[in-house]
Amino acid sequence: MVVEKCNNRERVTQKLLSLFCEKVDECLKTKELVKFAVATGNTYSGFLKRLHEMDIPFNKIDLFVVDEYAGIDYDDERSCTIDLCRDLKYIEMFHQTFFFNAESYLEQLKKMNAKLDDDPLDILLLGIGNDGHFAFCNRSEEYSKKDTYAIVHFTNSDIAKQVEYGWFSSREMVPKEGITITKYGVLKSGTVILSGLQKEKEKILKMILADNVSKEMAIYDIIQRNDVILVSD
Repeated sequence: MVVEKCNNRERVTQKLLSLFCEKVDECLKTKELVKFAVATGNTYSGFLKRLHEMDIPFNKIDLFVVDEYAGIDYDDERSCTIDLCRDLKYIEMFHQTFFFNAESYLEQLKKMNAKLDDDPLDILLLGIGNDGHFAFCNRSEEYSKKDTYAIVHFTNSDIAKQVEYGWFSSREMVPKEGITITKYGVLKSGTVILSGLQKEKEKILKMILADNVSKEMAIYDIIQRNDVILVSD
């Protein structure tokens, strides 16, 4: 794993932007389109808000998200994707966006997995939780799935955490299922970048840097890749 330590949040954002532009340029030397997936939530908010400033051909980039609640439209206030769209400002600048909707997410999931089976994601910006999860992937039974994206059935504990984290005001409002990138999908991806800030992810960052991540954690196999890049402050 390659570790990029920065002095502060702004430097983290700058490093992420620089790495992303570099990897896009590399991909376009051999491909016509770049497939890019990014985590929703707060981790990449600064990156997304400044992405439109970069001098790269956005019309040659397909945009994917790493997770979403099943049965919710991407522009619903409860969705994972809506804040990403607000941060990006100019969604239309991308060649194509692959967001899920309420009516046809199962068919979308099937088509997306078929699309990515032989031609995986080129660049993946992934968040990490203090318990070692990524996206909605946090239990051992999910690790063996052989598709890039899969449906996750939320346990009572999962639902309680969604309320605890402030994403929903009550358990009744939390959907029963989520769509997540899998460990299989992450490991197949070209460039994998992890990021987290000490203020929010101190526990898991300390474990990663001390090489003390449990094999039972979802993130374990991913950080064993020599080319995975961790950007933090």
